[in-house]
Amino acid sequence: MAFTEQRVFGLGLHGEMVQRGVAQLTVNFSDHKPRLCGPDEAVLRRVIGVEIFEYLISRALSEIGAERSERQELQANRSLIRARLRLLQQHGPGLGSMLGEAPADASQQARLEAELLDNERQLETMGGGEAVMEGELEMNH
Repeated sequence: MAFTEQRVFGLGLHGEMVQRGVAQLTVNFSDHKPRLCGPDEAVLRRVIGVEIFEYLISRALSEIGAERSERQELQANRSLIRARLRLLQQHGPGLGSMLGEAPADASQQARLEAELLDNERQLETMGGGEAVMEGELEMNH
């Protein structure tokens, strides 16, 4: 069980007078953990097994969710980098040269290509959705 202490200002009684702005300490309890006990050892072992199983399932689901959101973020970043790179490559001599704009810097294009390669490497190490499903199916066999 966890508790937090917080200092607040509230009402206080001094003699027969009620005062405002009196410093007080509030304590909140959270993260309650029930104790497992029972008269029958077999039932108790079953309850503990179910608790452990539910804990492991919740951990696995949270890890899957975190990995899924990270993969989606990497895919969105990859799309943005590709779009920026495409715009940079298409800009070329076009209208910008007539308006006196400098052509796109080669170092900027190289930086975007490096970012794209890094992003794709990260996605590769993470594995695609198909690779994850195949891995899960292999574990079940």
